[in-house]
Amino acid sequence: MEKDATLEMKREASMNSRNNHSWATRCLTTTLLAGASLVVIGCASGPTNHEKNVASAEQRWKDARGGLLLQAAQRQFDAGDLQQSTKTLDDAINYDPSNAKLHLLSARISMEKGLLERSFRQLELAWSLSEKLSEIPYYQGVIQQRWQNYDLARDYYIKAGELEADNVAYLMAAAEMDLALKQNQAALDRLLARVDYFDQNAGIRVAVADIYRMLQDYDKAITYYRQAVLLDPESFTTIEQLANTLMLAERFGEAIGVYEQLLVNDAFASRDDLKQTLATCYVRSGQLAKARKLYEAMRQANAHDVAAWVGLGDVAMKQQDLVTAMRVANRLQNLAPDQHEGFLLAGLCYHQREDHARAAAMFNRAMALMPQSSEPAILLGLSLQQSGKLEAAAQAYAEAIRRQPQDQRARQLLERLAQVTP
Repeated sequence: MEKDATLEMKREASMNSRNNHSWATRCLTTTLLAGASLVVIGCASGPTNHEKNVASAEQRWKDARGGLLLQAAQRQFDAGDLQQSTKTLDDAINYDPSNAKLHLLSARISMEKGLLERSFRQLELAWSLSEKLSEIPYYQGVIQQRWQNYDLARDYYIKAGELEADNVAYLMAAAEMDLALKQNQAALDRLLARVDYFDQNAGIRVAVADIYRMLQDYDKAITYYRQAVLLDPESFTTIEQLANTLMLAERFGEAIGVYEQLLVNDAFASRDDLKQTLATCYVRSGQLAKARKLYEAMRQANAHDVAAWVGLGDVAMKQQDLVTAMRVANRLQNLAPDQHEGFLLAGLCYHQREDHARAAAMFNRAMALMPQSSEPAILLGLSLQQSGKLEAAAQAYAEAIRRQPQDQRARQLLERLAQVTP
């Protein structure tokens, strides 16, 4: 009996062991299946952290590689090697087609080659990739400007300025389009609204001054030219604009100082046009001796300088130096026989000497060389009238009116002559 009981117990233990093993196996299988399901679900929902890190690293590498290629292409572009720059960019775009800066530079190369349609399409592509690069709308504006679509160009320049408000070039480009559209006041208002913001920028002040000068508000133009010169004292172009505007404003004394400052500089010392203008300022301010000295120096430096001879003759007449004036007149007739100045000056000299016959002959020569001017006809009329040839004088005044109907001097002289003519 004991043996049978022992065998029964062993069978139960064996059965329990198998049941336990079966239960454990089922549990392990269930756990593994659940884990596998989680893995499958995780894969289906998105990349793992590892995959994200790999993608991020690849993008960083692309950005770095694209940046290096962009720098190389930019250097080649700046050096004028458009062919090599294009090749570099093509490689870079194939490697990183989503880089807007690559397409921007590619558009600039196309622009340099005159391929404006292609350039504009490349800029549109660049803009679709990044709406933060202010250069994209700026160059779109440049292309529209070349196509003379000034209103569209202005819109692009304004957009560029909105993206980069500190870039004064965009502001000035928009104002330039205002001027191209004949909207001078709009251009002025646009610049004045930001001129204080760009308190250290000379260029915007020059632009404001230029517009004021176009509007013939010379005093305000002078104010802004002076501000620009203070900010950029080495800009002799601005200094020259200041001097010219001072002369237009008939502020001859101030203009003299600026012109003299320019002519001291080696780059301007040989500018005969500046010397001529300075001499004119001397004359207009009553400094005849200085004007004559300057004209004499110009004549000696270049004996064929017609303008210097004309200026010298004008000063001599103002000084009542008829001897010098006649010498200058004869020189001008030989130097420039197809120009009126020598004959007109000689006629004035003869007129002053009351040699009316010779004066009339010189004025007739001047009239032939000045077919649109009333001046020699009026002078001829005066000489004829003073010599008693009233009918011929009336004809001369009538010719002056025919040439320039708005000349009131000729009309008044003709009316007075009619009152004394029997």
